[in-house]
Amino acid sequence: MAEDTTFLVLKAYADIQRLIDGGVEEGLYLDYKASPALARDSKSVDELCKDVSAFANSAGGQLVYGVAEDKKTRKPTDADPGITDEKITREWIEQVINSKIHPRLSGVRIVQFVTPKGGSVFVVTIPQTQTGPHQAPDKRYYKRFELQSVAMEDYEIRDVLNRGVAPDLYVKCSFPNGFEHRLEFKPHMEISENIPITMWVGNRSQTPAEYARILLGIDSELVPSAPVHTFKQRRETTFEGQSCHVFTANWSVLDQRFPIFKEADFQLSEQVMIAVKSDHLHGRSFIIFVGIQAPGFSSFDRYHVRCENAVLRMYGPLPKE
Repeated sequence: MAEDTTFLVLKAYADIQRLIDGGVEEGLYLDYKASPALARDSKSVDELCKDVSAFANSAGGQLVYGVAEDKKTRKPTDADPGITDEKITREWIEQVINSKIHPRLSGVRIVQFVTPKGGSVFVVTIPQTQTGPHQAPDKRYYKRFELQSVAMEDYEIRDVLNRGVAPDLYVKCSFPNGFEHRLEFKPHMEISENIPITMWVGNRSQTPAEYARILLGIDSELVPSAPVHTFKQRRETTFEGQSCHVFTANWSVLDQRFPIFKEADFQLSEQVMIAVKSDHLHGRSFIIFVGIQAPGFSSFDRYHVRCENAVLRMYGPLPKE
């Protein structure tokens, strides 16, 4: 898969509008910023660098400037006209980040979209660092915690320094052709045709992983009564109050699988088929859980799946609660 599915794929303002219409909340990897937050005064510049470095020192993420949020629900609104200062450009943001964050970050992507109201939305996508930690202009190191940028403890700084010597695994999922899938129904059927969930495993560290256990939890409302899957193990359980089916698979060099290297994501051969009932076609939301465990390491994320007008859209990962 060409795109990193840890982050949202935002290629046009229509993608931003879908976030607003779908009420996609801020999360572990997503932070909305109203237009006044992106300004050329020193305080705003320092705050930009603080947030960018915090994402890099944590798990990476995306800053969306020009989209206001409801402070109570953390959901985006369409009340923001966008950034109107013509001197704020992709190149200006890049120059600020490169000159004020140390050591210098690599892999940051910045895109600009024009809004219907004439302003601009900027999306800054920051990968997790392997060369940090990175210092903000105030000479402090920051991380993401409970949707905020907060100062790091000494042991956390040391942990970032050690990223290059231990595996840093992740698992991600999508529909066959990305994050959208149009549902199909046979005549007189109350449940859709099956939709496969495709999964990849990856490694952010230079140190390969030879063994891992992969978990996929599917909202019970998305799983047929007789689940169709190719995983070796399945169980029904309640997780975080959500009834779900949990599927597990093992990744091992003993099973003639390659070690999980940083260079590329590996697609799992195991798949799970989901389906949607006809009475869930409009405005219904579901949860998908993904996780990966290895000796001395574990990671867990949640994806939000929403059905609108017979189209499934996947968003995530969501913040831990």
